[in-house]
Parts: sequence; structure tokens; C-alpha cells
Amino acid sequence: MDVSGYGAESTSTYGGEAYDLSVRHGISPMVQVAYRMNGNWDLEGGVRHDWMRWKLSPSLGPDDGSVRALTLALGAARHGAERTVPVLGAIRPLSSAALLWRFIDADLDGPAMDYRSGPGVEFAAGFTRDYWGLRAGLSYTHHDVSDVIAGATAEDLELLGAFVRFTLFLGR
Repeated sequence: MDVSGYGAESTSTYGGEAYDLSVRHGISPMVQVAYRMNGNWDLEGGVRHDWMRWKLSPSLGPDDGSVRALTLALGAARHGAERTVPVLGAIRPLSSAALLWRFIDADLDGPAMDYRSGPGVEFAAGFTRDYWGLRAGLSYTHHDVSDVIAGATAEDLELLGAFVRFTLFLGR
């Protein structure tokens, strides 16, 4: 499960007026599989369903709502040596990196109504302990504007977000 905060903004113009879209926060349940290559490296792949809240000001309809997306990730994680930390006990630090592809469904009520699916990356660091793990990181995906009202101009959407990921391990 990811909980995310975004600093994504995109501006479109129509009839001399600017429409500002900001994506603010989201939650993403996910399924991830890992193949243990050796004691320190995992190859990871996953799929997550992103629900992101946006605000459009001004709007041709509701001024806020949800953006839905399906994100595919493929990457690697490196596990460090086990350490004992007060309160948490024995943990293994980890760092990870992944390539992303986000299929986005915006359905906005503004001059820019939708954005194309796009590529991205994510980087994270955290730890694992027994049957759970915690990571914090940054993710970025780029989305070209795809559906614009005739006569309007629009910027592409750059989704840059910080996330915290809580993981429960099955079959470990």
C-alpha cells in the first residue's frame, strides 16, 4: 500500500483564461512479486491501482475529483546486512529503483480533458523486518496531453510524488 503526496501542476488556456490542474495526494493498493536473485538482490515487479485527488481551478464542472491510474513497475532492490535498532529490533536496510509505466484516466472538466499513458521512474529506501517492510521514496511519470478542447493549449502533466510504502510479505 502506498500513500503519496504530489507536487504536480499543469496549466491549460482557453478563451484567454488559464486553468490550473494540481494533483495533490493519493493512495495505491498494490501487488508486488520479488525473485530473490541472491542474499542481497531482488528482482521486483508489480502492479498498483492509483487513486489521486486533483483540483482544477477554475473548472467547467466539478472543481475537484479523482484521477485513476494503473501503474506497472519493474526494478531491483538491494538488501543490506541485518542490524539491530532500538524499538524495531532486527531489520535489514534496503534501497530500490524501478522503471514505471502509468496508464492514466483523468476525465477532467477543463480545456485539457485527458492525458496519455507514460513512462517514469521511482527510487526508494527503507527496511524489512520479519514479515513486513517500510519504504519511502520519490516517483515520477510524464504524461502528454491527449484530449484538448479546440482552440485550447495545454501543458503535459509531470507527476512527481513522494510516497511511503507499507508491505506485508506472503510466502517468505
